[in-house]
Amino acid sequence: MRDIETRARTHRWRRRLGGLTAAGVAAALLVACSGPGSGTTPSNGSSGASYSLVGGDKVAAIAASGSMPAIGTEGDSIVGFEAPLFTTAMQRLGLDYDVTWADFAGGLAAIQAGRNDMMIGSIAWSASRAQTGLFTDPIYYVPTVFAEKKGAGIKTIEGLSGHRIGTVTGYYFIQTLQGMPGVDLQVYPDIATTLADLDAGRIDVALLDATVMVYTAKTRPDLDIEAVVADPPTAEQLAAHPEWESLGPIMAEWYLPKGEEALRDALNGVIREMYQDGTIEDALKQYGFEDPSEWLTLDDFWHDKLQQQRRDADRPSDWTLPALGAAK
Repeated sequence: MRDIETRARTHRWRRRLGGLTAAGVAAALLVACSGPGSGTTPSNGSSGASYSLVGGDKVAAIAASGSMPAIGTEGDSIVGFEAPLFTTAMQRLGLDYDVTWADFAGGLAAIQAGRNDMMIGSIAWSASRAQTGLFTDPIYYVPTVFAEKKGAGIKTIEGLSGHRIGTVTGYYFIQTLQGMPGVDLQVYPDIATTLADLDAGRIDVALLDATVMVYTAKTRPDLDIEAVVADPPTAEQLAAHPEWESLGPIMAEWYLPKGEEALRDALNGVIREMYQDGTIEDALKQYGFEDPSEWLTLDDFWHDKLQQQRRDADRPSDWTLPALGAAK
């Protein structure tokens, strides 16, 4: 996940949800965002207005541009693995929506100022952001991913020592990498330049947005790279190197303004349904995530750690993280 500003986009897509089924939405890769429809009745018997929406009778969503494979556009469609998740949520809640686009910082500002109802595009949870907005439950968990030449075999944090590592200006783990013995860190202005140097052998590993690395490895076979899900730091490793927490899994979520607790709670219910009915797994598989369980489960240590972070910040003491299968 990255907090790097990207070029603002001004397109607005509108969608009415009449005639869509949940199964159809979950299976769709290209989700139409224009055209007429009749709308549907919310399953709780309420109308969109009961959620006190900024957009009146529609959800005014804002998406972070440059967020593929999470969310993007193709013609008059929104695409990416979040597209069917978002449209499924809207359909199950019986809500129509508009989607506008902004750079990441602009999207956060719009939510915190109450100008939009929700931000989509895999926003990383943080305690500071939770103070100025509302987070849904996680839609998936982001592991650390190493982009490397096929067969390089680098899978652990310790394995980075002795190698040339590339990343992009603005990533939150740069300071951690700078302090790691044996790591020769190269910081680039953008992802394309980083990948070009990886392909040319001038660096050994690229640490970038995890989802982008998986998507790139899938769609750019000419680069001869693979995206390797790294082993997360253990409790023992964090005791010795607390700064390595920045290389552990994080929670990707949707972000809402304060005052929209009812919509947040309704979205949480749908998110948990999608963990159980395969919707999230199917969406991830379509975009190159061969083992979605790596993105939808946590080991015991990180499960308890992230769960407690939420309980300490913006969830009650008995709240639990969503997960595949039976709730933990």
